[in-house]
Amino acid sequence: METFYLIDFENVHNDGIANIESMTKEEHVHIFSTQNATNIRQDIFWLKEDRDIKPHLVPVRKQSLDMHLVSYLGYLLGVYGKECSYVIISKDKDYDNIVKFWKEKAILIFHEKRSCRELLLLRGKKHRQYLKQKVMCRL
Repeated sequence: METFYLIDFENVHNDGIANIESMTKEEHVHIFSTQNATNIRQDIFWLKEDRDIKPHLVPVRKQSLDMHLVSYLGYLLGVYGKECSYVIISKDKDYDNIVKFWKEKAILIFHEKRSCRELLLLRGKKHRQYLKQKVMCRL
């Protein structure tokens, strides 16, 4: 199953993208940031050639990054729907309502305060079991 990670970089910084170099071809990372948080690891841009890592620089305004991330999530859902899983990585609790809304529509989506490192370490069968366990816990 393909997994899309949408990272609120302003909120989790480089910890949120730790271990990103070990992602597989089935994992896609979208890093959302503003000019207020541009201290992103430079090696990320060299990894882009053989991994699906996309940076999104959004305007600095109140809740601008959150709105862009959620809008992009809607775009991904429109393109891929229930065929994929979606993970928002942020410590911001405001995403909880968005996740709840999509879960009610039977979308496999999660809001994680963990870093990409921890989630990528759960890859494969362990990752699917982890995602299923989270679904069962929330029902």
